[in-house]
Amino acid sequence: MPEILILGASYTGIPAAHRFLRALPDHKVTLVNPSTDLYWNPAAPRAIAKDHAFSENNDGLFEPFLPAFDAYPKERFEFIQGTATALDPVAKTVTVLADREIVLNYDHLVITTGARTIGDTPFKQLGTTEETRKALAEYQQKIQAAKTIVLSGAGPTGVETTGEIATLFKGQGKKIYLLDPSEGPLPMLKESVREEARKQLESLGVTVLMKTSVTKEADGKLELSNGQVIEADLHIPTYGLIPNTKFVPKEMLDNTRSVKVDKHMRSIEYPNIWAAGDVASVKIKSLLSATPMLDAMTANFISVAQGGEVVKEYKDDMTPMVVPIGGGFAMGTGQMFGWRVLGLLVWLVKGRSYFIGKAKSTALAKEITGGKV
Repeated sequence: MPEILILGASYTGIPAAHRFLRALPDHKVTLVNPSTDLYWNPAAPRAIAKDHAFSENNDGLFEPFLPAFDAYPKERFEFIQGTATALDPVAKTVTVLADREIVLNYDHLVITTGARTIGDTPFKQLGTTEETRKALAEYQQKIQAAKTIVLSGAGPTGVETTGEIATLFKGQGKKIYLLDPSEGPLPMLKESVREEARKQLESLGVTVLMKTSVTKEADGKLELSNGQVIEADLHIPTYGLIPNTKFVPKEMLDNTRSVKVDKHMRSIEYPNIWAAGDVASVKIKSLLSATPMLDAMTANFISVAQGGEVVKEYKDDMTPMVVPIGGGFAMGTGQMFGWRVLGLLVWLVKGRSYFIGKAKSTALAKEITGGKV
């Protein structure tokens, strides 16, 4: 029975496993992941600022994904809780550190190990559920205690997190700074959206410093590129993703350490290896872009596994973006099809709950954001 090995139970890894199990009944699927839960990280900007933001101890952010796999025969599906440490694409083996070190053979390999953040902040899953919960709790305590907070990076994560902290502690004397080397918050969006984000953040008491970055950090002091020095109790990096590819040979990676893939989500180096999500060499990496990546990768994988050719291209296009700013009524902005999104729509669509209601159904493979499994 041909072996399909999937590394990473993510927004692409989980539904890919189900699609392969349904479409390829003569194949076995092995899924490897350090946790048995899906971490609903879109809600992390609110959870990092406040415990019980969504449920008791924010339990709703962690949803078990294994129950949905009970529907398949045991001989066709296996889960291993562990982390990949080495890949030999010539021998077609992956070394995994679980309760012991094991070597897994594969015929087809799918890499969906995602990414981590600079500073290992809990905007992405940090190993096991327990490790991620611990990091969230530690940040909540640090934010509560800090009098001066600096956030570096004014992309969606930085703007959302800054808005959540500023709203939660408004009027309590905290000094909150948001820095970015670009000309405005949300630099990937049009000028009117950037200006609206800046105005809303400043209305919450945030000091927004654009064309500014941290050049040195020591003993609680941040030296900025504009010559300013801030004595900060807490510095939260909110920029940059580091693909989880330490185990992947260098020749398979680009200069961002992402797995080099073609327009079919297939490894450029090895035709039996595929990748999708934050780990793949695409321009746009977001929750919404995960869906078209998944669709292209699984359609091509299944066709090739059945003896056919690749059938679907991934188009690396900008996806709609809505960015809540604090969760207050009509607070937020965004861009959709070139138009600025009104704050009321942002609040209705995302600001109230960060799509937390989709976490369980996504973990159980009932749906993925943007389409069905």
